[in-house]
Amino acid sequence: ELEGHESTVVCLLMLRNGRLCSCAADGQVIIWNIKNGKDLSNFYPHEKLIWSIIELEDGRLLSVSEDNTANIVSYKKKVKLEISFEAIKSRCVLQLSDGRIVFNSDKDIYVYQLDKLPDMNLPETIEGKKQFQPDHIIKDGHIACIVCMIQLHSGELCTGGEEGLIKLWSIKDNFQFVAELTGHRTKISDIIETFNGKLVSCSDDRSIKI
Repeated sequence: ELEGHESTVVCLLMLRNGRLCSCAADGQVIIWNIKNGKDLSNFYPHEKLIWSIIELEDGRLLSVSEDNTANIVSYKKKVKLEISFEAIKSRCVLQLSDGRIVFNSDKDIYVYQLDKLPDMNLPETIEGKKQFQPDHIIKDGHIACIVCMIQLHSGELCTGGEEGLIKLWSIKDNFQFVAELTGHRTKISDIIETFNGKLVSCSDDRSIKI
């Protein structure tokens, strides 16, 4: 049992080095050694609830929060907030297989090329947040807020919304709309892909659909 958070633990992430990353409703992130329960690193990249976090290819962490920011933080030698995006009503974030990062802003989807972003020396606050020029925007991708997204083994971007819709977008065709799945009646909670290429979704309607 790992203890150390002072508010609700919202999301977890297994890092490539075998450590566990946990994020909380007060904006706190803790990196754990799960073998002995030791708190290896403890910091606050956000001021409010962290909805989602991923580990980038270079080992930095990217998280989106209720404080309307998407922050990139390095933590291995010294905790440093490197880039802070404006990310209004963002709930989910991922890094595509081509290295670009994707997060939602309410009903829209923003795509960024990391190597096009300026180098920044931000203080360890979120005062420096701004909206960098995205590589691509999908406007009104859903009727309501997007709450989950994954990249499929075949390469497409798959998104789920609060209205109960699942949508597929072709990354190789500049994020053109591919298909819409309408099996759920209420908010999509999560989407995964099985090893044999089937989508599994769960919803507030208390159903799991394949």
